[in-house]
Amino acid sequence: MWRYAHLALAIIASVFLIVASATGAILAIDAINEKLPPHKAENFDQIRLSETLSALKKTYPELVELTVDANQFVILQGFDNSGNEVNGIVNPLTGEILGEPRKKSEFIQWVTSLHRSLFLHDTGRILVGISAFLLLVIATSGLALLVSQRGWKVFFKPIRNDNFFPYAHASISRFLLVPIILISGTGAHLTLDRFEVFAAQKTAHQAVNP
Repeated sequence: MWRYAHLALAIIASVFLIVASATGAILAIDAINEKLPPHKAENFDQIRLSETLSALKKTYPELVELTVDANQFVILQGFDNSGNEVNGIVNPLTGEILGEPRKKSEFIQWVTSLHRSLFLHDTGRILVGISAFLLLVIATSGLALLVSQRGWKVFFKPIRNDNFFPYAHASISRFLLVPIILISGTGAHLTLDRFEVFAAQKTAHQAVNP
């Protein structure tokens, strides 16, 4: 039974998993490239907003918007002392312009949409979550199949190299089993979290007059 379940789930989930893994690799490389520029201030977590506003107003008397992106780069929109419009990444303590905000290319936006929802919005997110869950079942069913046939000691024994494909499958599975379980488990959890399955009940607060 485990063998047929393992094979059936692998076939069903393979297409979704290939798409998710390929697009995920592209997005990971893009995220690394975003963090490469040295635009993050030292000791960023210790900088207070009041310190930043006080420093920036000396150079930019009119602040329209001040934001912090996912890389903890401080992005300022406003006008300098000469009346010139400014839109750039700044040092939060000196006001020095460090660079320009990086916009996502159309290709990266396309890949992001494909990775998250397969262009199907919430329906696609559900399908991706189901695929992640199927991958988790595939990994655990394969583990159960192996243990039921050969026991736990098989992980410490050398793999017979009688045929290339079974040998490659067994070798790769042995080294990637734990990462696969972690990735698939967290992927399924993120989908459930996206739809607030684990959301705690909100506590109602009432104003109390002193």
